[in-house]
Amino acid sequence: MSQIFRRVYKLTIGIGTEAIIIDGFLENPLQVKFFVDQTPNGQVSYADIKVYGLSRETIKRIKEQFTDVHLVAGYADHFGTVFLGKLQNVTTVREGANKYLQMFCQAGGEPSYVNQSWGAGTPQKQIIEDVAKTFGYPVEFHGDFSSLPRAPAGNVLSMGSKMAMDKLAASWGFRWMVRNQVVLIVADNAVIEGEEYIYTPLSGMIGPPRITSKGVDITVKINPALRPGAMYQVQSETGQFVFNDIYYKTFPNAVATGRFKIISMRINGDFYGDPWDMELEGLRYAG
Repeated sequence: MSQIFRRVYKLTIGIGTEAIIIDGFLENPLQVKFFVDQTPNGQVSYADIKVYGLSRETIKRIKEQFTDVHLVAGYADHFGTVFLGKLQNVTTVREGANKYLQMFCQAGGEPSYVNQSWGAGTPQKQIIEDVAKTFGYPVEFHGDFSSLPRAPAGNVLSMGSKMAMDKLAASWGFRWMVRNQVVLIVADNAVIEGEEYIYTPLSGMIGPPRITSKGVDITVKINPALRPGAMYQVQSETGQFVFNDIYYKTFPNAVATGRFKIISMRINGDFYGDPWDMELEGLRYAG
């Protein structure tokens, strides 16, 4: 695992030469706070970003001219995109003697629709991909979809794209979401292949693991490489139960150690404060 020293960030509002860049790689950067929620069941990624110390003129430009937001965060030798999406609403808030700009952003929330028919024998993966493309972003599959049966009589879909994707996900066993302007589709029995991070009390994990009825949730230092559908390992001799069934049922495998698939993640940042971490919700994975 990379060394987790010296926080960095870069917030880009807008696109091209006119974009406003708030550069947390420089010395004495502006204070930023952010919360990013990436949950496949929610389909849309959300970000609440606060920036302190902006001039009145800069705030006016952001409110009137820009819609695109790109947030990079992490540590000096390990950073990356934690949110890429659209600016929905902006407000200015006073906090004691300080004033900050608060931006409410989302990725994948733009209205989109599918009105398409497919002929008999069309592969189900093709139908899923065609619907996913209506969001206007690249589509990324993880898992084996080749074993799905072909549509014997074809298919016709005329509805909102989210509703259509939910319908297909329920029928064919996958989770999906729009994350950083990519439609991510992960089969229920699959994970995103790549580096598998090992977390211990001495390597990036904050506080004790939280044992749930389905797996283990942990809080870790910001790691932009992680994303829903990826894997992580936990190695810990201690753990904290966080579900009520522990009083009524016996869970012989209720231990904090094992391999877990990320089913949701929340990223918390406060550049000059304490939080600079990610909350991972993990499903026990036996694959």
